[in-house]
Amino acid sequence: MLHSVASDRSDGSGGEAGCASSAVLKPYDPLDAIGIGSACRISGEGRLRLIAMAQRYGFGRKIGARWAFSRVALLAFLDGDDERLAAYLAGDRTGPAVTRAYRAAGVPLLTQRA
Repeated sequence: MLHSVASDRSDGSGGEAGCASSAVLKPYDPLDAIGIGSACRISGEGRLRLIAMAQRYGFGRKIGARWAFSRVALLAFLDGDDERLAAYLAGDRTGPAVTRAYRAAGVPLLTQRA
C-alpha cells in the first residue's frame, strides 16, 4: 500500500474530500474507471473498508449495482496528494495537478483522445 490509511487519514487533514457534489468519474471515463477487485489490489484494502473510504474521500462511487473507482483519484489519495485529489474531485481534468495525476496513473487525458 502506498499511503498509510490505517486511521483514515490520521494526518490531521480531516479527509473530507468526498461529498455529494464529487465529480469522480464525471464524465464517466472507462480508461480511468476500475472495479472493486482492482481497487482492492492497488490499495491493499478489503472491499468493505475500501467502499467506506471511497464514500468518505470521494475516489469512487456506486454506478447502478456496482462500485467504480477512479484510478487517478485513488492513486492521488494513496500518495497522500490532497491537491491532486481535491482538483480531480472538483471536476478539474486539465489543470497541471490533475494532468500529472493522469500521467502518474497511466491514463490518457480526455483531451488527448480522438
